[in-house]
Amino acid sequence: MSGLLAKRLAQQVTELRSNPDNKRCFNCESLGTTYYVPQFSIFVCTSCSGIHMQFGHRVKSVTLADYKADEVEHMKEGGNQVAAYRYLARYTPDKDLRKPVDRNPQRVRIWIQTVFIDKRFYSADAPVPRRSQEGSGASTPAALTSPAGSLRRSSSSREGSLAGPLPATLSAPVPAAAVAAASRGVTLPSSASSPPVRDMRDLLGDRATALHVGPKLSNEQASSSAGTSRASSVSGLPPTPAAGAAQPSPR
Repeated sequence: MSGLLAKRLAQQVTELRSNPDNKRCFNCESLGTTYYVPQFSIFVCTSCSGIHMQFGHRVKSVTLADYKADEVEHMKEGGNQVAAYRYLARYTPDKDLRKPVDRNPQRVRIWIQTVFIDKRFYSADAPVPRRSQEGSGASTPAALTSPAGSLRRSSSSREGSLAGPLPATLSAPVPAAAVAAASRGVTLPSSASSPPVRDMRDLLGDRATALHVGPKLSNEQASSSAGTSRASSVSGLPPTPAAGAAQPSPR
């Protein structure tokens, strides 16, 4: 292999590892992948790579090892996202084995045994998104997300699902008079429930009294008239004329 070809293949491997799904370990999701497992075409961290070797899986360093052209092509067709579609096709986070995100070696060992050895969640018929190659790298359509990626983004998607348009009754403008009355603690009657205004004569008929406007009384005359009216209402006698008032002539 020529030096120019080896350099180009190493650059392609670096670009494939920079893919968002390949930046995190397939097993524990820790940030920073340093090894590649060709048997499953996944990127893992240093700690998980040692546990894969305990199961007899071949691992290769992403930055130090040399890769052949066919290995790079296999890496383009695989990666953590495609492996999640196949090996986690029937995986349910709420019911099945939890991912060893705490990086506990025993839990990582159980996870690798369950996922890759026993293939409990594996499906050979699982739909895998096609990859469109651009230059030396590979990309996946943004509309398709892997099961592993959907687990990390499920909480954020639920938060935005409650938003929606407001009902028409809530979005209707509020009259300015109602806003001013509410600020003063006054409740305005509804226009639908307010009775129509009627004339006093319609309500009382002939008993309605007319309003007479006379000369303005002084303070003494007004108080004297008020006291006489109250006394007459209590005793039932006609009011006594005030002092100095003209007396009616007897008939």
